[in-house]
This record gives sequence, C-alpha cells and structure tokens, in this order.
Amino acid sequence: QATPELHTMTDDPQRTDDTPNPEPKPPTSGQQRSARHRTEPEPRAAGRAGVFAAAVQDIQRMREIGSVLARHGFHRVIQRTGLEKVLGDRFSPPPDAQPVDPTDRRGTARQLRLVFEELGATFIKLGQILSTRPDLLPQAYIEEFERLQDGVPPMGFDQVRAQVEQALGASLEDLYTDFDPEPLATASIGQVHTAVAVGSGRKVVVKVQRVGIQEQIRSDLDILYFMARILEATVEESDIYNVGEIVREFDRAISQEIDFLNEARNLERFAANCADNPHVVIPDVIEELSCQTVLTLEFLEGVKISDVEPGSAQAERLIEILFESAYNQVFVHGLFHGDPHPGNILVLGPEKIALIDLGLVGHLSRTQQDDLVTLLLTILGGDIDGIARAVLRMGRPQGRVNLAEFKREIAAKRERYLNRSLEEIDVSAFTMDLMDAALRYRIKLNSEYSLLAKAAMTIEGILRKLHPELDLAQAAAPFARRLVMERYNSRRLLQTLLTGAVNLSSFLREVPAQLDQVLMDIESGTATVNIRNPQMDQLGSHLSELATRIFLGLLCCGMLVGGSIMVAQIDEQIHNTALLSLLAAIMFIATGTIAFWTLAWPVIRPRLGRVRLMPILSLWRRIRGQ
Repeated sequence: QATPELHTMTDDPQRTDDTPNPEPKPPTSGQQRSARHRTEPEPRAAGRAGVFAAAVQDIQRMREIGSVLARHGFHRVIQRTGLEKVLGDRFSPPPDAQPVDPTDRRGTARQLRLVFEELGATFIKLGQILSTRPDLLPQAYIEEFERLQDGVPPMGFDQVRAQVEQALGASLEDLYTDFDPEPLATASIGQVHTAVAVGSGRKVVVKVQRVGIQEQIRSDLDILYFMARILEATVEESDIYNVGEIVREFDRAISQEIDFLNEARNLERFAANCADNPHVVIPDVIEELSCQTVLTLEFLEGVKISDVEPGSAQAERLIEILFESAYNQVFVHGLFHGDPHPGNILVLGPEKIALIDLGLVGHLSRTQQDDLVTLLLTILGGDIDGIARAVLRMGRPQGRVNLAEFKREIAAKRERYLNRSLEEIDVSAFTMDLMDAALRYRIKLNSEYSLLAKAAMTIEGILRKLHPELDLAQAAAPFARRLVMERYNSRRLLQTLLTGAVNLSSFLREVPAQLDQVLMDIESGTATVNIRNPQMDQLGSHLSELATRIFLGLLCCGMLVGGSIMVAQIDEQIHNTALLSLLAAIMFIATGTIAFWTLAWPVIRPRLGRVRLMPILSLWRRIRGQ
C-alpha cells in the first residue's frame, strides 16, 4: 500500500514576462461549492486587550528566539545588534558557550540548523525551503538544512475533525466514511489521513492544515522581518547573504504553501500535461472536498520507487520512464516537479509511476529553456567562455563581475568534476559548485534554476540507486540528441532566420530616419551631449552641505560668545539677572543643538540606514485583525 509522505513546500515561480504558462485558473465548480460551504473563523475582538496581548506574545517569542540563538553560539551577533536590551533576562548565554566562527561555514550552518530545530515549525520550514535555494546560500548551508525533518507531534483527532468540518461546512460523517483517526504522515504545516469519500465511494487521502499554523507563521514572519532589518543596519557581514531577501523569499514561498488550492492547481496542470503519457499518473483532485486548508486527493496504491530491486529489468525500464518524464517536464511543458524525492514517486506497475505531492513546482519560460539548453551544450563541449556567458545571461549581476577570475574558477571546477571517465563524471556536484561560484561573484540566478538543479540532483540519486552501475551519460545520450535536433531542426532554424530578418528589416528602415534627425540637430546647433559622472553630480550637494556646516559652526561660535558675555554681565546688572540668565540658557541650548546637528548627525546618519514601513504595517494589520 502506498505511503505518501507529506513534504509539501511551495512554488515561487518568479516568472518572466515571456512565461508561456497560463494564469491560474478560476476556481472550478467544486472549488466554488467548497468555498461557499467554508466558514471563516471569527476574529478575536480588536480591542486594547487584544493588541496588548499580541504585542506581549511577539515580544515573548522574540525573547525565546534570542535565547535559543545565544545558547547556540550566536550571542555576539545579538550583542552587535543591540537586541540584548530587548531580550532582558532571557539573554543569558552559557558561560562556556563558544561563539560561532563566521569563517567556518559548516560549523555555523550546523549550529543554525540546531536553532531552527529548536524553534519549531516556522523555522523548520524556513530551513527546508532554503535547502532548495543554492542561489541564496552557500552549499554548506544547503547540505545542513537538508537534514531538517518535521519532528512536530500530530494533531489530535478532535482538532482534525473541527478543522475539516469548519473548512468544508459539513460534519465529518457527511463528507467521509472510514476516516482513519491515525495520520498516514505528519509535517509542520499539516498531516495526511486516509478515508473514503461519501457518494463516490473512492478511497482518498485528506491533507489537513494544522490549527493556528497561519497565525503562528505570520507572527514569526513579522519577527523575522524585524530581525533582518536590525541585522542589515548593524552587521556588515549580513550583506553577503542578503538576509532581507531571504526573509522575503520565505514569505512568498510560505504564503503559497499554506494555500492548499495552489497544490490543487499544480496537480490539474500536471494531469493535463501527462494526459498522453500512459506511464505517468497524477492523482485526481476531489474538488468538492478541497479548499485552502483541506485537500482531498485520489488514493493511489503502489510502492516507493526506492523499494524497486536495483539492477532489475523493471528498474531499467523505470529509468527510461523517469528520463522521458523529466525531459517533457523541463523542455516541453516548462513545468517540473520541484521535490521528486523517492517518497513522492510511486511505482504502480511494471511500467507505470505516479507523481504526488506537487506543492513545490518550477516554471520555465521558452527563453529560460533556451538558455538552459545553451548552458548544457557549452558544458558538454567544454566551452568555458560559453559557460560564463550563459550563467551571466541566466542571472543578474549585483555588481561588477571579474570575468577572468570567474572563467578560471569554472575551468577548475569542470576539470575537477567532468574531465574524468564516464563512470566518474559528477554533473550534480559541478552544477551545485557552479551555482555556489555564481553566488560568491554576486550573480543572482533565477530561483527556478536553483530549484531545477536540486530536482536534478534528487533524480540522479534515484537513478543511481535503481542501477548502481548506470552510465548516466549513455542513458541521457538519446535525450541529448533529441534536444539538439529539436533546437536546430530546419523548422526552428527557419523560424529563427525569419525573426532575425524581420528585426533586421525594421532596423534598416529606422536607421536612416534616425541618422537624418541627428544630422539636422547638429546642423541647427540643437544637438547636445550629456556626460554624466556620479561623483561630479554629487559634488554640488557636498559643497552645499559643507558651506551649511561652516555657517552653522560660525553661528555656534557667535552664540557661544554672546551667551558668555551675558553670563559675565549678570553680577553688574542685578535687576536684569533673570532675563539675562534665561537668554544665556537659550543660547547655550541652541548652540548645543546646532553643534550636534552639524558635527555628530552626518556621522550617525549613514549607520542608521533607511526605515521600512511595510513590516511595521504588516504587524499592525495582524494585531488589528486579532
């Protein structure tokens, strides 16, 4: 009997303008029915007591986070941010606590994983999502976060019943029969039960979201935004990993994950893409029994692909099916499974597999597919310049890239992983090291490429387990030839030629008119040449600021001298003592204020950074909602 694992994450498409995938479909009739039946929980009164309770709860949670960080060696980071004042007595690192060494990536990653495990569901899910994003973190952190497992206890059956009935608007007995109170799988976001749907009599699996998980995630997100801003403003090393960007990516991902209808849409799209493939099955969505917090799917009987006998005839046939499925997902449909671990691939028969748990999927536009093909061809051909150009085209440099050094590093990595015998070639390790190099050279790759690289590594591991002596290059050769033929077939070349001809024709038509306009502007004397120099543009403002500070300094000196003269005249003019004292005090206060503004503020201001209002407004909306 199948044992599907609940390891659902989320999709974060970041799709470009040329993404061919259609917009999400409107809810189907079944989803509309479930939406009508769904009853939202009544919000708590948003009075002063509710606001105060939410604020106290957030402060307590922040103190808990700080305390756990301190125990695991991050107390110096907390001291540098000044958060120990907020944490109060909870900030008490053990006397023998050794601070983490930022230069030791593996040690720091290990301690951070322990922090996530201790802090619970939100942070475990944060680590799991980050483990699929080598474009954001170095490989040491990726490998460590892959070890994070959902260790939360299951919900009680009473909670499951209440959640299902409230979400679907009917009693559990009216919706399902034989609802198993023991969960089939549990995770930090929800858990899975088996049941039989009333009416159709189909055996189903029911994924139920944990009670209160959305409120907990939102509260932790507010705290993460706050702490990320503090780190960006006070710890210079945080710029290396772009902490704020990591939190924003997690927010975007987790917001998709806690909406189970997102997975339902993915399942429907995969089912449509695999409709003509008799070897790949996608479970049906029971629409009338699904909503944002409950997802009901067809139950599929089978075994995990990792349970197939390695090296058997069935294993060899499954390898062909996996290659065919992966090729179609990436290069035909542009929609691929983002988490194809063995628990998410079931074997239903000698030549049939099922893909389940499609909460995490990736999207590739036609342009991204072409860039990916170019990268693969340059890697196979050993074209170092081509690899570097392909990576730059696939990403966005965040600053100046030393291209010569980047090429040398690519050449060294290719020599290390690919310039070997066929059985020793390690394409996955080369890909991950290449992405790690792009991260260090501040080339921000699209998240879809990172997700695809992780999925490819997982599939490669499955293939090697099915056939330990598999010649991966030979097995992939037919698909590589098909890829080249489809890319460079006569029809595709003719289409590219026609497109280029049209663009060239348009260019040739426009150039004479543009040149004529330029010549006319030069002849009439209206042509102007603008030369911009950022440093020269700032020179005027710097001079103005310097002149203002000099003037204020002179004003301070004059007021200081005037105040001193008034103080000296107090003894000679007894009847005006109160007035002179008051004027002198005002002058001294004004002098001190102007001196601070003139001398100290220009030094302090760059260290404060900009204040972002969105996290504050998000926190306020959540408190008001409670």
